[in-house]
Amino acid sequence: MSAERRRARIFCAGIAVLDEVFRVATVPAQDTKVESSDYVTIGGGCARNAATAINRLGGDAAFAGPLGDDDTAARVLAFLAHEKIDT
Repeated sequence: MSAERRRARIFCAGIAVLDEVFRVATVPAQDTKVESSDYVTIGGGCARNAATAINRLGGDAAFAGPLGDDDTAARVLAFLAHEKIDT
């Protein structure tokens, strides 16, 4: 008799955010303005990152955390849905 393997079900509670990343040629000196060569917004937040990793590694993650009612929240929820993370 073979044992059926179950996917781990893990609940992640915390925050989900959008991180803004600017690429610069060098780390600027204190109190100096520099021009960036690139800009990207990426998903972040400890609980959201953990849920993403769990699902990508074959687990089954659920996420709960505070979100507003704005474009940022809509983008976060779209990413969670894309990653098949239960909310």
